[in-house]
Amino acid sequence: MQALQWQYGQPHQLAQSEIAAIQNTPDVRAGDSKAFQSFALSVDLLVGMLMSAEGPNGTELMSTGHTDQLLSKIPKYSRVSFIEHLQVWGRLQTNSLNPYNLCDLSEWLKVKAEAQWLSSKMVQRHHSEKPPAPRKDRLPAQRPNNQPVAIYHGSDKRKNSSQPGKMARTSTAPNTFKRLCIFCQSIDHYLSQCSDITKHTSEQVEKWLIDGKRCRRCARTNHGPEACTLKKPCGECQEVHLGVLHRVAKPGPSLFLVTPLDRATLKRSNQGRRVYLKVVPVLVRNGKRSLHTYTILDDGAERTILLPAAAQHLNLKGEEESLALRTIRHDVAHLTGTSVDFHVSSLAHPGERHLIRGAFTASHLALAEQSYPVNALQKCYRHLRGIPLQPFDKAHPLLFISADHTCLIAAKEPVRFGPSGGPAAVHTQLGWALQGPDGLTPHHLDVLPFRSEKLITRSRQDQEAVNILESWTERVQVGDTLRYATPLLRIKEAPRLKTRKEAVMANLCSTERRLAKDPAKAQLYEAEIQKLIEGWCVVKLSPDEVDKSRESWFIPHHLVHHNGKNRMVFNCSFSHQGLSLNEQLLPGPTLGPSLLGVLLRFRQYGVAISGDIRAMFHQVRLLPEDQPLLRIAWRNMRREKQPDVYQWQPMLCNLCTAETCVRDQAEGKEDIMRSLEQSFYVDNRLQSLSTTKSAKALVDKMRQFLATGGFEIRQWVSNHHSVVAHLPSMARSESAELWLMEKRTDPQEPALGLRWNCPTDTPGYKYRSMESQLPTMRTIYKVLASQYDPLGIMIPFTTRAKLATLIHRKLTLTINQTSLWSDSTTVLTWLKSESCRFKVFVGTRVSEIQELTRLQDWRYVDTANNPADDVSRGKTLAELAGPNRWIQGPTFLRSPPEQWPSLPASEQPEDPGELRSSIFCGLTTTSSVLATPDTAQFTSWGDLVTATQQSLHGAAAPEPTLLRPDHRDAEVHLLKACQEEFFPEEVKALKSRKSVLPSS
Repeated sequence: MQALQWQYGQPHQLAQSEIAAIQNTPDVRAGDSKAFQSFALSVDLLVGMLMSAEGPNGTELMSTGHTDQLLSKIPKYSRVSFIEHLQVWGRLQTNSLNPYNLCDLSEWLKVKAEAQWLSSKMVQRHHSEKPPAPRKDRLPAQRPNNQPVAIYHGSDKRKNSSQPGKMARTSTAPNTFKRLCIFCQSIDHYLSQCSDITKHTSEQVEKWLIDGKRCRRCARTNHGPEACTLKKPCGECQEVHLGVLHRVAKPGPSLFLVTPLDRATLKRSNQGRRVYLKVVPVLVRNGKRSLHTYTILDDGAERTILLPAAAQHLNLKGEEESLALRTIRHDVAHLTGTSVDFHVSSLAHPGERHLIRGAFTASHLALAEQSYPVNALQKCYRHLRGIPLQPFDKAHPLLFISADHTCLIAAKEPVRFGPSGGPAAVHTQLGWALQGPDGLTPHHLDVLPFRSEKLITRSRQDQEAVNILESWTERVQVGDTLRYATPLLRIKEAPRLKTRKEAVMANLCSTERRLAKDPAKAQLYEAEIQKLIEGWCVVKLSPDEVDKSRESWFIPHHLVHHNGKNRMVFNCSFSHQGLSLNEQLLPGPTLGPSLLGVLLRFRQYGVAISGDIRAMFHQVRLLPEDQPLLRIAWRNMRREKQPDVYQWQPMLCNLCTAETCVRDQAEGKEDIMRSLEQSFYVDNRLQSLSTTKSAKALVDKMRQFLATGGFEIRQWVSNHHSVVAHLPSMARSESAELWLMEKRTDPQEPALGLRWNCPTDTPGYKYRSMESQLPTMRTIYKVLASQYDPLGIMIPFTTRAKLATLIHRKLTLTINQTSLWSDSTTVLTWLKSESCRFKVFVGTRVSEIQELTRLQDWRYVDTANNPADDVSRGKTLAELAGPNRWIQGPTFLRSPPEQWPSLPASEQPEDPGELRSSIFCGLTTTSSVLATPDTAQFTSWGDLVTATQQSLHGAAAPEPTLLRPDHRDAEVHLLKACQEEFFPEEVKALKSRKSVLPSS
């Protein structure tokens, strides 16, 4: 399942891919039980796959739209039987947007398939069904649906006419193996081999197709392109149509709408509830003409539509086109209209014009009226407040923009969700829109919701840890504050942990012996334990409390000195009798952003703010039932007495942070929610905003909001002192306090390992002096490892590299163009080739680069202008401190792109030393079954017979003109092969001179 999601992406793409594969199979015909059973199996596999991907109540699994697509593959009477089955069992939810789903369809298909199988077994056992009497006009038996079917282009009955291309309608004449071209009436070839049609112009062939109402794929007259059974693709474009029709063949568009057959109308349900579609007011323009109207943005449709009133007002002209409209029942209706081009703009930015290409307009199209009661919705939903939504009542949209213009309908930023059952706010290129129910009655919305990348890539263990955290986290009263209490993330079927304090006595005695040698450190140790007791982090237990607990586990402890602070370290990986607490805990997913992402977003805008949560992990409590698993033994260096038992109250392990605890309380507070998800790294908060006003407001809101969960955020500092000047002095950092008092001109604040100079808003590095040593590899790596450089500014000094895709993923800014540079023409040549052609070392890296970047983004830079040379040749810290091209970029980037370095005109020869050596691996097999060419590769009987003749002659095959006498032998050979494939038992019996069974 992970491999499928990696290849196809989210469950929505996975479902669409699998449904498309089922749709490409032949339709299930009436009475074909074998095809019905195969179809039932395919649907059952699809349901199982979606259930594994997103659970039993997943969006894709509950989709009625997917179910309707699959129902179109079975006969109409079977669809009626499916609805009757749902009605009988009370499964048809007529008041819901999704009255039935894929699970209902799969269950019904399995019942019907099993009934058909039992029926066929009964017939075979009792011979109750007799074979029908042979008739002269009986058509040949149909081949099974899983076998390739040849499409014959010569079945049209010829009409006496002297004009080329004039043919009669398809007749029901018996199928004979005679060639017939339906264009020039020749009996020597088929249409696919006709040279006469290639001599006519595209306009003449187009007129021949239109006048004869012929299929644009195969040129037959008894069906349209959407019902064509031609399988072989064109050799030039790989689309499915005959090669001779490549000039005039057009892709057959299909549009899925909830519509009756007489009029294509997107209409709301008549139920009491209201569901909002994404609707925005726009300006539609064509030259100097413009029109103010509304547009519906639909992610599920495939074709943009403009209503005829708008096309007439804008005086739009275009090419004539016939569009196949597929209804919710998957009936097909054809509309003749026009394909037009125009521009559309949002009301907020009328100067920005977006080109709409190939929109369809016809006289039989309409869109239902839409209303946005914005004021009422903003009173009910906090997450909609402050969003510039445009209210309107009974507006009539004249434009329907679909997925063929994804840039206009996709969300520019994460969708703002509110409470379950309410509408979401979507920010598109054309403005803000609503999507979803109004929340008056509960129901399911059949749309693709916004999903975080981290949710998609979680493992099963990570998802289990999140479920435990979300299900068992609660609020407890601690003093005057309502704090959060979370559980230990125990694995399933974890053994019961039970031990006594004697298990850690050896560790305690060892610690006491070391402290006895250093009285100063012993005093520090006792002071740290006393801080934990006074801060209610640990509580002393009585002997009765120690013995009555169901579980009990002790952990050793010791003192470390790091970054000028004394810290107690508790060893949760301590093992006793083969058991360890850490081994019984789930590792848990990464719930917060990466350090690099926080730092990159910290550098986005001009107003930067920083804060720190005081003793964050001590503010999150542990559930009472898990507290006995975190016990320590201590006796204040009185080694002659038995140690006392202390039990931890807060969460000791790094399983939960402030942002994960209070995230559920941030509903409706989008700015706080966005800050929690993007700007916190453990207990440090770094964020940048565009204005001082918004930064000051966010600081106040964040302090007030986190305080409700017992988290005190302090150490506030900003590069604009007005942002934090109003805060009490104890809430500001020491450097900010000195800056405000003008006692320090260059205040520097720690920022995730860097040194941030607030007034100049520049990051710096802490200087670590090194003793002069011999320049050995050991000392060089020691110096490099001591330099902390998460942003990569000191890369020429520390020789490390980063990828451009990381910048795209971490920044929230819109990046329209990316340029990647290399001074190696050999590497640029490799990137244009298939990675499988190279040896493992080169091929792996070429494949990785091709996957992470686009080929058109790579450009050539000569060595003299390449700042990457600073990495390989190295720079001193003094050189990096001044103006240099590594920080500011090469000078040619300030010139127009036309003046940038270009790739030399001379072609570089390919290096054969990096190419894989080609190896031929062949396999020769023999079979008793007569060998025949692959019938799926041929579209006519004549071509198959000719290929069979050539295969029978082998390498000594004569010219095709000399094969005429062997034509009959090839046909007999094909018939024999078919008999051996489809009637093996009968052929075996006949060869053994036995009679054929009567049931054959």
